[in-house]
Amino acid sequence: MDKKTIKEASFWLVIFGAIDMGLYALFGGDYDIINFFFRDDLVIIAQIIETLIGAAGVYLLYLHLSGKKSEKI
Repeated sequence: MDKKTIKEASFWLVIFGAIDMGLYALFGGDYDIINFFFRDDLVIIAQIIETLIGAAGVYLLYLHLSGKKSEKI
């Protein structure tokens, strides 16, 4: 994968994670998109997705702080 694809995937993962966290906070922890789709049977998949969201956030933070954000998504 090229850098633009990784950057775009990271962007959408962070957006999805932000919406998920917002709904979780808004409804007092009763609504979580990731755990809604991946019930108790697929906890490991939910953990992998949440880890990818966190890694995407760290990557975008790195790009922002290093000044390598000049290329638009």
